[in-house]
Amino acid sequence: MHPLHPQLPNTKTDPSIFPQDGSTVDRVDKAVSSPLFWLSFGPLEIPLSVPGAVFGTAPFLFLGPTVLTAISDWPSSATGLEKIGFVLLDLYKALTTVVKGGNVGGASNAIESLVTIATGSSSTLFSLGKNYPRLTVPILGFIVYLVLWISFLIWFRGRENEGRLGKFTVGFLWGSKGYVLFFLLGLLGSRVDESWGFSGDGGHWRAGALLLTCWSASLFPIICLKKWTKRRRPCVCFFEDTKKDEPVPRKFLSAMTCTMLHDGSAAFPSGDVSGAVSFAISLHFTYLRAIGAASNDSSSSSSSSDPGDLVHSDYLSYYIALTCVGLSAFGRMYFLAHHLFDVIIGATIAVVFTIGPIGRGGVVPLLVKASVDIQAELSRGGEGLSKIEVKGTSIPTALDSIQWWHPVLVHTSLLLWYIQAFRAAEEMGKKKKE
Repeated sequence: MHPLHPQLPNTKTDPSIFPQDGSTVDRVDKAVSSPLFWLSFGPLEIPLSVPGAVFGTAPFLFLGPTVLTAISDWPSSATGLEKIGFVLLDLYKALTTVVKGGNVGGASNAIESLVTIATGSSSTLFSLGKNYPRLTVPILGFIVYLVLWISFLIWFRGRENEGRLGKFTVGFLWGSKGYVLFFLLGLLGSRVDESWGFSGDGGHWRAGALLLTCWSASLFPIICLKKWTKRRRPCVCFFEDTKKDEPVPRKFLSAMTCTMLHDGSAAFPSGDVSGAVSFAISLHFTYLRAIGAASNDSSSSSSSSDPGDLVHSDYLSYYIALTCVGLSAFGRMYFLAHHLFDVIIGATIAVVFTIGPIGRGGVVPLLVKASVDIQAELSRGGEGLSKIEVKGTSIPTALDSIQWWHPVLVHTSLLLWYIQAFRAAEEMGKKKKE
């Protein structure tokens, strides 16, 4: 049996091609990465598993674009999010009051009060959902993802017969059908307009199309390198390279490590971190474009409000982007899916393929310079914001170059190539067994 999971056979994999097992790069990488492998957070692994896996799953192709669409409509979405937050806060306060005073009025009065509060809050939230469709869609998408993810964590145990529900959730999370379904839902969901139609008015859908294009494009070199290098994951090689008498750092969520063991020679580079970086950069760029457009609208109107009031923090998008990438990278290493070198290369590939389409071949300093220039323009009232350029592409019009067929072409090509590569790997495996 395998030391990580007793229900799995302890089958050895072929040696890694690159970095070669025992090479200088391999030994240094494992020495730096190994302290994270021994960490154990217990039940806290449940929230950590979400950023540690979401950026590489199929539902992210729906969740990511709709989130960016909501951000591109930032002034309206921010207002809706604030209202929803107040409703939830009032709901929490009311529930706390009822629970504390339940002994005074009796159980029947407490239940009646809870029903009244829940009905009123649901009605208010439903009304807000109708008024802010671009914000409601990603919230519903996140709820669907959580249901699938929790089902996976509960039912999947690494067995060949994990049951219908386990196979169903795994298929929707990582299966080719799931990547097709959620990709189409992502294209459709990002085009939701203010009246729950699909006209895609205002061009807000282009932010989601940009993410889908960059996410799929960055996976091409990722999958190629995985196929050629065949580096063993830490959950496979870590225990083969250490002494047998050492304790085994089993994780609280066995389902996470089980999925890694089924694909034990795909450590280099990290596709999940690549997806996280693509999302982070697209989010940052979309946020800057949204607040820039809002600032221009504010400065051209008769209102005397300061455009800077539209931004709760000058570096809000930086914080969110860095948090997404950091939690994804930490989660992938914590759950024994990648070494540090795998994570760094995956992030680098995503930077090249994401900033390339944005800046037409630009590099990180160009985007950073554009961000600084935008913040400077915002502090001066937003005048001249449309003149800021990133290598010949103005910030407000950069997203306008994204067309609906760009992500369709790239993602379809990726899926066809991936299916062909998967079939070739299966045939090679059968020949080895024979």
